[in-house]
This record gives sequence, C-alpha cells and structure tokens, in this order.
Amino acid sequence: MDETMKELISGIPEVQAGLFCAAPMDCGVARRLPVINPHTEQPVLELAETSADQVGRCVEKAKETFARGDWSRAPLLQRQAVLNRTADLIRDNLDEMAALDSVTTGLPYYRAMRGQAAAAAGWFDYFAAALGNMDERLFRQIPQANTLITREPVGVAGLFTPWNIPLMGAALKLAAALAMGNSCIIKPSEQSPLAGARLVELLFEAGLPTGVLHLVNGRGHVTGAALAAHPDVALISFTGGAGAGRFIARAAMDRFAKVTMELGGKSANIIFDDADYEKALKGSLTAVYANNGQACLAGSRIFVHRKIADNFVADFVKRAQGIRIGDPFEAATELGPQASRAQMERVLSFVDVVREEGGEILSGGGRASGF
Repeated sequence: MDETMKELISGIPEVQAGLFCAAPMDCGVARRLPVINPHTEQPVLELAETSADQVGRCVEKAKETFARGDWSRAPLLQRQAVLNRTADLIRDNLDEMAALDSVTTGLPYYRAMRGQAAAAAGWFDYFAAALGNMDERLFRQIPQANTLITREPVGVAGLFTPWNIPLMGAALKLAAALAMGNSCIIKPSEQSPLAGARLVELLFEAGLPTGVLHLVNGRGHVTGAALAAHPDVALISFTGGAGAGRFIARAAMDRFAKVTMELGGKSANIIFDDADYEKALKGSLTAVYANNGQACLAGSRIFVHRKIADNFVADFVKRAQGIRIGDPFEAATELGPQASRAQMERVLSFVDVVREEGGEILSGGGRASGF
C-alpha cells in the first residue's frame, strides 16, 4: 500500500459506533466486533454493536420524524437537492469512499472500487431525476368516478446492505427510500461497515434533516434481528444470504411489512456455437471474476455448445491463469482476496466437493501461493 492509500484510510477511528440523529451512539458496554482487512488479515478497527434497545430508540425517533413531516412532506425540490448534493459529495470524496470499501472487502481499489464509488453517486442522481417523473395520474375508471394514483412514502424503512458491495448497496437502498420521503434505519454488514457509515455522514452534510436516518451496527442475530422484528418498521430491503432472508420474511410476516429481497444465486451463461466468440469469452471471465467473484449474479456456471467447448475451455483457463492476484491497493491487481477467512474456506470447500464428485480441476484448486 502506497503513502496515498495510507493517508486515505488514516482517519479510520479505533472504534466505530452507530449514528443516532447524526451523532455517534454511546458505545457504553457494547460488544466490540473486529473488522478485518482481508488482505493482511489484521484488524482495521472495532465495531461497537448496537443493542436491541438502541435499535428501538432509532426506530422510535425515525417514526416520530416521519410523522412530523420533516422529510416525508418536504417539497420535492428539497429532496432532489439533498440527493444531488449527496452525489456531488461522493464524487468529491471518491478516493476516500473507494479506499474505505477496499480495505474491508479486498476489492481492487484502482480497477473496481473507484468505479463502484462513482456508480454510488450515480444512484443519487438517478433517483433525484426520477422524482421529477412521478406525476399523479388521474383516469376515469367508471362513468361515475375518477381514480387518482399517487405515490406516498411508507414510513420507517429498515435497510440491510451486504458485505460484498457495501457502498453501492447502501447508495441504492438509501437513494430510493429517501427519494420517496421515507425515514430509514440502515444496517451495514459488520464485515464492511466503513463506507456505508461515511455515506450517512455525507447525507447529513448534504442537508438531510436530523432524525430521518440512523445507522446501526452489529451481527445479524442481534442488531439485524431487532430491526427486522420491530413492529414500527414498515418496509424492509434486504440483500444477503437465503438463511437470513427466511428469518426476515418470517419476522415481517405477522405485521404484513413490505419486504424486498436480493438473495444469493448461481447464474448460468449459455454460449452457442454461433455466438461472438471473443465477446462471449471476455464476458464469461468478467461474469465469473468481477467483484472478486463475490456477487449474487456471478455467472459462475458456463454451458458451452459441444462444437466449441474444447477451445472455449482452453482459452478460458489460459486467460484466467493470467489474472493478476495481489494487494487490493496495487494498481496492477485485478483480483483481490476473498472478503474473509470464513468465505475463503467456504469457497475451498466447494472445490473439495468437485474433487469428491469426480470433477476435473483445470486451474488453481487451492489458496493462491504467497497470500
């Protein structure tokens, strides 16, 4: 890591707490969770876990602010201005935002994170513009009556963001929910909480009223469970694993809370013999290895027509072997580490399954040497 990168992450605190009404929560006797740099496997900081009681206070304040109308009834132009200003602030702090993500996810800073940080800014611009196209609709349903369709905020939204795209995930959920006037409680993954916390700070700097947005930190079965089960959380947006998704769905079911989920996947590429060969090859490599191969939509299964299968497999393996693995903060690095030791061991267990089931390992098959 060069001196510039060291400077970018030098401001990381020793302990990061949640944010209640734009101010750090009292850490008190909170459990401390280590946040690990997956490249060095050394701690970056400690995360103060938000208790169930603290989650409840956040929801109560968000509900109070929503009812008062500080943001939920704010003029459209005010909401657009805050979203656009947030986008500008992300761009002004692009290097910092990207570095905060890279140091906790292992994603290559130069090749991935700067692009993802720029895309995060784009989400705020997009939803600010979309607000201008959400006109009320009036139409004649029956001869004696007209129907008016309008869009209104739901209330308090609980937003769960994933460890693999922490900044982009937070930006998408926050931009959409805030654009419509909702109050929000955001819970980043405890593995990669830094960029999401900085984004919350930028939103307040952009003019978001105090009390509209709160940040909670912690493990899913503690902080996440308290947020999902709270009776005043009217909307839940969750990105993560199927097990946690099932828990959230059950927690929300009894109160009929709105729930949207983006869970894991095992996506397939299908390549026919008349496809653009070079485009298909490049696209397949990107689909498999983008985001360090850690994405719910990764194209990690490839079905190739038998006429071109042998050549395609050989070319794919050759190019995969040429991908540069290394320090996420080195400019030449194309592929960084898995986001955690647990994730690495999980992936290696899948390789063991391939061997046990008689599959052929054409390249790799173990932890990269030197790391």
